[in-house]
Amino acid sequence: MTSIRYGMIGGGQGAFIGGIHRTAAAIAGNWQLVAGALSSTPEKAIASGQELGLPADRTYSSWAEMLAREADLPDDVRIEAVAIVTPNHMQAPPAIAALEAGLDVIIDKMVILFAAACYVAGPALVLFAAGAEPFKRPTFWIFFAIVFLTASAELAPGAWVDVTLSQTVGMPGILVLVYVSAIMFVMRHFAGPLDHRFSDMGLLCVCTLPAAAGLYLLSAANSPTTALVAATLWAIGVCFMWPTMLAAVSRRFPKSGPWGTGLVGFAGAMVIYFVLPQLGEIYDDAKLAKAGGREAFNALVQGSPEMQGVRALAAETSFQTIAVIPLILFFVFGLVWFFERGKSAK
Repeated sequence: MTSIRYGMIGGGQGAFIGGIHRTAAAIAGNWQLVAGALSSTPEKAIASGQELGLPADRTYSSWAEMLAREADLPDDVRIEAVAIVTPNHMQAPPAIAALEAGLDVIIDKMVILFAAACYVAGPALVLFAAGAEPFKRPTFWIFFAIVFLTASAELAPGAWVDVTLSQTVGMPGILVLVYVSAIMFVMRHFAGPLDHRFSDMGLLCVCTLPAAAGLYLLSAANSPTTALVAATLWAIGVCFMWPTMLAAVSRRFPKSGPWGTGLVGFAGAMVIYFVLPQLGEIYDDAKLAKAGGREAFNALVQGSPEMQGVRALAAETSFQTIAVIPLILFFVFGLVWFFERGKSAK
């Protein structure tokens, strides 16, 4: 399989999202990072390139230098695409310059890429060429729904952990989130090899089991120790889900372009808008039911054993509800894997 040579703008030392993009590229297996302008600070850009193993002569101090010098290289050596992972307000100029240079551009903010493409090619041409694959292949929307469920297993509980655990286990929920983020940072470095060993659907299917177990155990956590054990299982389960799902969609719909990228990101954003409020409603309903109504709940003393019992039951109910989603995904990923394996065998 021929690799696509790409350069990265931003994403150097101290950056977070650059590592996510590099992980997703490694999982896809057909992308090779060969150049980079990894920071607006020249010293940090060079140091970052050294850490990533980039050649010194292809580690640039600015994106303008990278585009200019890469254009002078032979066709079979120069970059074919750029991934732009700078802060949002700095993305448009390099995107426009890269498009004008004839390079493909990867940005996770669809509106910036669309605006840059319109500037270079004109709106009519962009609408035609931006990637109509999601509208030509209905199966894309199956994966759109799967992405929504996948994000529901990670993003919604992540936003909910701080609210609930702070009230039930005697430790700030934000500490659990920091701990979970650290696990994800380490584990995602192994996503590529695991994906190639199990296939993307196989890896996703396996991940659902610790994710479901972790969410269920979070519902029963009653101390910092049990909360950390449960969070460890949940983190191990969900850490591969989002980057692997992005790679899976990209691999199956390579011509979806910015439409595909934007729609996948939109599916994740929908989780915060739709699923998180539902978790809050489930929590509130369970809380009031346990207390015996709103007036009875309002009469409870903050910090009392009765209040703790009410909140513990509400947290238990909400986490047990969201734990069903990874179990659903186990069968969904399994069916996709079985169906695709059958097609490849014919």
